[in-house]
This record gives sequence, C-alpha cells and structure tokens, in this order.
Amino acid sequence: MKRFLGLAGLGVLIAALGVFAAVAMAGDGDQTQTHKVWVCKYVGKPGVDERLKDGKNPIQVDGNATVGTWFKDGQDNSFVLAVVTDENTGQGEKYIGEQQCPTPPGPTKGALIVKKVVINDDGGTKTASDFSFTVGETSYAFDGDGSNELILAPGQYTVGEVAAYGYHSKGGGTVEVKAGETTTVTITNNDMKAEKGKLIVKKVVVNDNGGTKTASDFSFTVNGQAYPFESDGSNQLALAPGDYTIGEVSAAGYVASIDDSTVTIESKKITTVTITNDDVKSEEPTDVCPNIAGDQEEIPAGMVKDAQGNCVTPPPYEVKGDASVSCILPDGYYRVSGTVDGHAADKVDPATILGTTKGTTEVTVTKGDTSLKTTVSTNGDCGNAPTPPAVTPPVVTTPTTPTTPTTPTTPTAPLTPPTTKPVAKKPAVKKPAAKPAPAAPKKAVAGAFAKEPPKLAYTP
Repeated sequence: MKRFLGLAGLGVLIAALGVFAAVAMAGDGDQTQTHKVWVCKYVGKPGVDERLKDGKNPIQVDGNATVGTWFKDGQDNSFVLAVVTDENTGQGEKYIGEQQCPTPPGPTKGALIVKKVVINDDGGTKTASDFSFTVGETSYAFDGDGSNELILAPGQYTVGEVAAYGYHSKGGGTVEVKAGETTTVTITNNDMKAEKGKLIVKKVVVNDNGGTKTASDFSFTVNGQAYPFESDGSNQLALAPGDYTIGEVSAAGYVASIDDSTVTIESKKITTVTITNDDVKSEEPTDVCPNIAGDQEEIPAGMVKDAQGNCVTPPPYEVKGDASVSCILPDGYYRVSGTVDGHAADKVDPATILGTTKGTTEVTVTKGDTSLKTTVSTNGDCGNAPTPPAVTPPVVTTPTTPTTPTTPTTPTAPLTPPTTKPVAKKPAVKKPAAKPAPAAPKKAVAGAFAKEPPKLAYTP
C-alpha cells in the first residue's frame, strides 16, 4: 500500500530532512566532539494520528545534535530533547531530567484508503493493477495489492473509476475526509460474460482478362489465422468482442483489394468485410536484344543498340583533340583554337603562329586535366610584313573589263590591278617580265618591322 502526501506533507518531509542534516552536524556549538543526546520518538502519520512511541521514550542516541530540533528517522519523526548528562541520566540509562517530550500537534489531515476488489468468474483475467481510480480530477493507478492510501486535507471528495472493458464497476462516490481519521472506499469490478459477435467475409472475383479462378481458389486471414473461402464466396465467423485484422493469401495473376482491413467486433452485432480479386492481363515479354538468346527486357549493362537493333558492346571510347587557325589582321599572326572531344579547349599552346609560317605546326590542346597533341597547316599568307603605301588605281575606261595596268612613274612599287568592288584582302601582284626597280629598304618605310615581330600573348 502506498501513501500519497499532499503539498503540505511534502513540505514537512523536506523540512524534516533539513533538520536531520542539522542533527548530524550540530551540537551545543561543539562540532568536533560526539555527544549523546536524549531523543523523543514518535509514530503515526504526521498531522493525522502522530503520537509518542510507547515504551522507553526518550532514548539515548550517539551523535552531534542541536537540542530542540526535529528530524526524520525513517518514516517517523524524532525530537532532540537534551544532551545526556549525569544529572539527567538514571539507572538503566533512563531519562530523569526535567524537560518533557513535546506533544505532537493535533491532527490537521485525514487518510483516504481506496481498495480494489476484482471478480473473474466469467473468463476475465484482469488484476487490480489493470484498473485506475480518480479522486476529484486526479487519476491514480491501483497498486498490485489493490490498496492505495492518500493523505488529504479535511473535506468532501468524489471517488470514481476509469472504465475497464468487459467489467462491471460498483463502489466509489462522494466521501468525507476528517482530520485525524481514516476513510476507506472499496470499488469492486466483476467480469461480464462475453457475448460473441459475427464477422462475415465475402469474396468477389472479377475475370475480365482471361482469368479462371473462383472464390474457393482464394483464402483470407483473421489475425493471421487462414481460412479458405466457401464456394459461394461467403464465410461467417463467431468472434469475441475486440479488434481484428483481415487480410488475404496472395494469388498469382490477381490483384486484391479490401474495403476495411481492421474491424471491431461488438457483442451480438454483425460486421461484414468484402475482398475483391481482379485478374491481371498477361503481356508477352518484350525482347529488346534479338541477337542474344532469351528474352532481354532491358539492354544489358555496358552494351548499346546498333543500327540493326542488336545489342553490342561499343568499341573503346577515344578522346580526340583538334585545332584550327584563323588569320589575325592587321597584326599578321595566325590565331590557334582547338577542341578536346568536341568541347572548346581551355588552353592551346602555341596560341599564335607567325603569319609567314608555311607548313605543319604541332600544337597542344588542353581541356581540364586532358591534354592532347595535334597539328595545323599554314600557308604563310597571313601577312606579317609591313603594309606598303596606299596606291591610287588608274581610271578604268571599260567598267566590265579591267585594263592592263600601266607602270606609274612614281612610286616605284608595282601597282595593284583595279577591281569593280573593294576586296577584304590585298591580292597578289603579278610580276612584270622586266625586273622591277628595287623596293625601298624596310627601314625607310614608317611602321616597318626592324626584325621579326614578337609573338603575341593571345589567350583564346
């Protein structure tokens, strides 16, 4: 049996624990020397029926303690009456002093004992700890022995019980708790004879895709227990009240659906569950690799389909690098650009080639961590020579047919044949049969290169 203390009782307990600590450490101002003290012992419930313990009282106790203090000794209170001296000690260590053990305060609380009686004469299996009771708005679980004690302030209380399925309840109600008194309430629970309910499980079979099964080809389960369906597709089971899970044993070629997989069976009531099975249309397997034996529903890993629809292993993948050139005018250099596996290269080395270079040049194209070597061809037609002074072409007499160019007296450089429309780049000049006058030295022309121009630092 448990004893429940209210807030006031909890405060008394905490205060008493503090006093006990003082008893263990204090004593007439001398904490270094152990004394014997006279201690008054009390029994009973504080605030209810507490009284001096019968027999020898007070008794001698070893320890440092403060006279006039209370402390908790187990479940009971104790009071330090006096230090043991020769003057207050009689024969047989009996107290003969003048101080008297204080009378405990009058009762301020009462005790309420709630008991549980369980009768199982119709198949019930519950015990006292399966039930709970209420006092006012507070709920308490019954102890295993079916007896709970509460210490309460005087007043009226309503004692009830939390309903338990399958049991009748009797007892409880409104009771009065008086200071210094104990009130007892008994609640009795008697099991009820269980009236079974009925569960009907129906089977519906849909054969619209060539299926041939009937109801008796299927089975269902109730809480894991399997039952074959009757030929008419209706089974009846008598079950005790409670919750049940309905399922079905799977059947190949059919998809099952159930309207309610969890049901509650109630006494003398009928619960119906329907399970429907619909046949599934069978499809011929698709062979995606006709050149491989057996039906391949997917292309095997590491293979691809060729133009004939066969599954083959692709040749090893080759990363390719490529480069090309374009002329940079008027600087007179070829600009080199490239790709790696079809993607623009991050870097090309060399990035530019002298415009007068003829032949094949090896270049390196880089993409990320991949660097490949390739070649480009140049014709040396990207200039890289000083541009001659501009020459005014002669007047053309016949617009459609160019005339033979005349040799001007000045300048000495050969003339460019006239054209009917401007061109983007200077055409090559045909040399005359007679040796032309030597061209002016390069250093005499403004802007001419004194030597091969420096290579441009070009980043594509």
